[in-house]
Amino acid sequence: EQTILSIQEKERKVYLTSYDSLRNDVAFYKGKTFACLMLDEAQSIANAFAKKSLAVKEIRSSCRFALTGTPIQNSILDLWSIFDFLVPGYFPGYSSFKEDYGTIEFASLEKKKRLKNAISPFLLRRTKEEVLLDLPPFEEKDFFLSLGSEQEKVYQEYLSQARGELGREGGDRISILAALTRLRQICVDPSLFLPSFPEEGVKISYLAESLLSLTQGGHKALIFSSFVTALKLVGKKLDQLGLKHYLLEGSSTAEERIEMANSFNADPSVGAMLISLKAGGTGLNLTGADTVFLLDPWWNLSAEEQAFARAHRIGQKKSLTVFRLIASSSIEERMLILQKKKKGLGEILSGVSGAALTKEDFAFLLS
Repeated sequence: EQTILSIQEKERKVYLTSYDSLRNDVAFYKGKTFACLMLDEAQSIANAFAKKSLAVKEIRSSCRFALTGTPIQNSILDLWSIFDFLVPGYFPGYSSFKEDYGTIEFASLEKKKRLKNAISPFLLRRTKEEVLLDLPPFEEKDFFLSLGSEQEKVYQEYLSQARGELGREGGDRISILAALTRLRQICVDPSLFLPSFPEEGVKISYLAESLLSLTQGGHKALIFSSFVTALKLVGKKLDQLGLKHYLLEGSSTAEERIEMANSFNADPSVGAMLISLKAGGTGLNLTGADTVFLLDPWWNLSAEEQAFARAHRIGQKKSLTVFRLIASSSIEERMLILQKKKKGLGEILSGVSGAALTKEDFAFLLS
């Protein structure tokens, strides 16, 4: 509080704060104007009505910048919130924008071009390929695994239930998303929600064997999953194998994150780091790794790419290989197709990617 209240408008200083701190301290900034207000990881304000988004927009400044690798994570409406910060009033109100562009995926080419032309004057895009010319090679591989017999039985049972939910009159979006989540969990390991399931999931078995072989060869690996319970399951398996590792999840403090990252990069005895995709997909430098495993694909390809960039960044001296573990003939295969489809939309909008799942998407995923 004292630091904020002591800020003088004409002094040449840079102040750093977090979104959560700003949300709590926003009242102390009242009456102060900054020369420049810059947001890093600007997708943090994608929810236009979140308290931290509203707080950021209250700060007065002469100019504003928003830095992000994923301006659209859930839907095109994320973009509205970022522009509401950058150029307030540039787009029509939230409801009007939603009506005009909320279903941009199915809009005419003319409407897509109109939106692209609207954002282009404010968009400066830089890719790693353009600015980090010395980065070593980066290779992505989709590795397909067949479900075990019992795992396949459970999958088909829940797939049938999900199709019934989709076809049910009045079936709501939340119920369908919950059904999709169950199918995704089964693809990793049914015991994530069925404690008495008799078999170990094929992904868990394959991953454990791969990590043991890699670490014995002096390699280090990052393992990302959207399910913390899956990461804990992998952690137990690695404990049994005597493989030293760390687990980074949402409850990990900032200090713990830094300590784990530094130790992982420097300590040869630490062979793996298990990371929640949501909690550790940004803001970490993990160049000690030369291999990355994605235990389960995510809806948004940009979020995956942000996670892979924890290792493929400045300071990386080794070639990096990324393995996506995909359950064959499952919802995960269809998710890969949807990712490419959504990315196609992103390319129309100058490199941003992501779009909300539609009813047609649900039908395709469960087909």
